Amino acid sequence: MRNSISKHTKILVWDGEGIPQKGDWRVVLWNDFYTDNEPDYISIPTLVEEQADSIRARYLEWVYQLGETIIKGKRIIDILEIREGFSYWWLTSIAQKFNRNSSSN
Repeated sequence: MRNSISKHTKILVWDGEGIPQKGDWRVVLWNDFYTDNEPDYISIPTLVEEQADSIRARYLEWVYQLGETIIKGKRIIDILEIREGFSYWWLTSIAQKFNRNSSSN
């Protein structure tokens, strides 16, 4: 299997430009997609793209559960309530699902 890594496998996480060094390890591309020249590389962007729907669903569930977390008998959404029916929670970057590289401008 092309993406398998055992607990004994050495890995090189490559986030630089150019071609990673050859060696006794599996190359994990942090910023780049697969190339036809190196089909055995593991590409984080490719994995995220291939599993986007599943990752998004898990993230949305996590955000929901976080907002519903009870602290001292109240949900986080309620603790951050500005006025009745309106919580600051919905204005946070987490609840709005901002990409860390994006802005609200």
